[in-house]
Amino acid sequence: MDGIAAYLIAGAGLVGLAVAVSYALRRLLVLEELPDLDRLNDSPQEKYAAMARLFSAADLEFLRSQPGYSRQLEASFRRKRAQVFGLYLRSMQKDFEAIHAAARMMAAHGVGGAELSGQLVRLPLIFKRTVLTARWHGFLYLHGWTVPAISIEPAVEAMFRLRAHVDLSAMASAPAA
Repeated sequence: MDGIAAYLIAGAGLVGLAVAVSYALRRLLVLEELPDLDRLNDSPQEKYAAMARLFSAADLEFLRSQPGYSRQLEASFRRKRAQVFGLYLRSMQKDFEAIHAAARMMAAHGVGGAELSGQLVRLPLIFKRTVLTARWHGFLYLHGWTVPAISIEPAVEAMFRLRAHVDLSAMASAPAA
């Protein structure tokens, strides 16, 4: 019975892996519609500037100097700041995914050339590394650690460098693939 159970568990794991890989490949290769990029025309500095200030040591020092300060109050403060930071990161990831989807669609239609193809590989790596580091710093902050100034600038720069390559009007006039 133990051998059969091991085979069933291994088989279920392989099926799950196959489903996950097929979903990821479909997401990469099949784009049914152009993403809406109009909302991404805002200045990245304006849209994401507040993120870096959320973990300000000066804010914590001010909170600690106030009458009625308690460790529970600081923990609540940190938790709320970390939640807001997480919301900003999710919004930034959604924006990046929309830009990346449009750029992939352009590349699939032969628009953008080799430079765009190179950016499709390099810029997501920069973006994801920066977001991962920011998430780690957010985790540390949430659990009471002092974190260095969080810079999401490489992610913002990667997002808007990729956005500079996306020209939906050129895609609309491209021959169908």
